[in-house]
Amino acid sequence: MGFDMIHGCQAAFRSLLDASSYPGRIVDLSRESGLLDVSAPIPRAALLIALSLMDIEVGYYVDAARRAEAETFVSRLCGARPVPLEEADFIFVLGVERDLARVIRGARGGDLVDPHKGATIVAEAEGLSEPGPLVLSGPGIREERRVSVSRDPGWMAARAEKNREFPMGVDLLFFDSRSRVLALPRTTLVAEAS
Repeated sequence: MGFDMIHGCQAAFRSLLDASSYPGRIVDLSRESGLLDVSAPIPRAALLIALSLMDIEVGYYVDAARRAEAETFVSRLCGARPVPLEEADFIFVLGVERDLARVIRGARGGDLVDPHKGATIVAEAEGLSEPGPLVLSGPGIREERRVSVSRDPGWMAARAEKNREFPMGVDLLFFDSRSRVLALPRTTLVAEAS
């Protein structure tokens, strides 16, 4: 049984919505991404996120070693168009060696009239787990939630700076090699446990 574009994307979208509604909750997209029977220049979890969230009306940017190949592939499947970093609705940071802090600083953060135009950044992590050294608080979290994002921690300061003037800012979706996803909406406060 292969990937069903309609039902597979709907299931993934519901999981992504759940992750965004309850920041720090790690959702598993391995079933749906495992059914993707394609040889892609991007990880299957990132491809599934792109298929579930993007369409012909959005612009996206890819920060990856195989950027041109990834952009051609994603555009063909989703119909979305590649744009410069500062114009992108969605930004894919593929590879844990990529400079996520630089990407966050360069991403569109929206403005006071259109804060919803802040970018969504989809970034690869070595691993995601609960509990961990990062303490999350804010809407969708009862008191606090502790998670671990295995990635260079420089992204946290860049994210805090980009999101300091709410409602402007960026939203983050982290994924790992096991197709697990963790959402950090701009409303979520992130601190390191002391």
